[in-house]
Amino acid sequence: MNKLEVVIHQFFYRAAFVLIRVLKKMNSNTIVEELPLKLLDSGYHNLAFAGFIAAIKQEPTRDWIGQFKFWQYLEKNYQSSKFIWNDIILETLNDLVYKYPNNSNCVLNLAEAFMRMGQLSSGKIWYEKAVQINLLNQKSDFVSLYCQTSIELEIPRPTFIIVGVMKCGTTALYHYLSQHPCILPTVRKELDFWSWKYARGLDWYLAHFAKLPKSGHYITGEASPTYFQHGQAPKRLFSAYPDMKIIILLRSPVDRSVSHYHHFQRRGLEHRTFLEAFNAHYNEFKNGKYEPEKLNNYVVSSLYAIYLENWLNVFPRQQLYIMFSEELFQNTQKSVNKVCDFLGVSSYTLKEQINPNPGRYPPISPNCRAELGQLFIPYNQRLTELLQQPLSPDQFLI
Repeated sequence: MNKLEVVIHQFFYRAAFVLIRVLKKMNSNTIVEELPLKLLDSGYHNLAFAGFIAAIKQEPTRDWIGQFKFWQYLEKNYQSSKFIWNDIILETLNDLVYKYPNNSNCVLNLAEAFMRMGQLSSGKIWYEKAVQINLLNQKSDFVSLYCQTSIELEIPRPTFIIVGVMKCGTTALYHYLSQHPCILPTVRKELDFWSWKYARGLDWYLAHFAKLPKSGHYITGEASPTYFQHGQAPKRLFSAYPDMKIIILLRSPVDRSVSHYHHFQRRGLEHRTFLEAFNAHYNEFKNGKYEPEKLNNYVVSSLYAIYLENWLNVFPRQQLYIMFSEELFQNTQKSVNKVCDFLGVSSYTLKEQINPNPGRYPPISPNCRAELGQLFIPYNQRLTELLQQPLSPDQFLI
């Protein structure tokens, strides 16, 4: 880095850092990373990246994977001579790894930066390092076992995947399963490999899983709701792992649609009223102007029968376990025991039954619920046919 680049970095970084500090002192409702995002959208790329780095330093132990626009811009421009932030991004993230050596998020951020800059082998090393830290924090007994003995480990092999549905309790179920002493969680719950990140290759995917002992009853798996609606995900997954066990969570389609709406609203992606957005999305569906793989249509994501049929056309029915989130949250221990039986591991007593990702928002009126529910009746009837069982009132689907 020459002297001019150093001066430019310092100027932009100090400007962005001051702006973020001012916002925090004013107790502004602006999220730490919101200012850099606005700058990026407005074309102030250097100031935006300086702000992004300043924001990371403000919250160094956070998983920053959710800032898609920054990672996408980095991946697209890191080879450009006009992009001056490659070294400083890697240096910043590397410094944080050594400052917080037991935090897997710091390692994941560095791994993601290497991956986005085309340094796949370096990224893979850091992903595997994050797995080790995550296991040490969550499964210390397992780590002690294979560190203190001569147990032989083999290449990671996931045996189950929660493929969806979005806003149906996938985070909660994965959290509960991860408490099982014989289930080793991935370093990040949602990998999105079989849907959005397939081009990264199987080595990238497997780097997120723990290596399993050749002897014993340990299993591992992941949970990515992007898979359920993705047209290619079932075939891609079956071609690599035909014995994979698939878990699908469903929910009242009206409740799921409402939750989806508020999820987008919280992220600043939705500014319409719920009924305005719902009607617009319903019209998009009717006119065929939607892209289910983007998960941005509140109605389409609740038409479970359409996408369940895709999975049943690829995987044998006995490899799919379909449950309802209403049941999961009303009878958590019993529901998790049933999933464990499906996975072939013993039942266990949950340490905690708190939903780690609850949605809090005002309910819609009974009249509105009844009106919207009518739209889903034909698809729920098809769902009944696919499940080969009637839907009980407790499942709130009809």
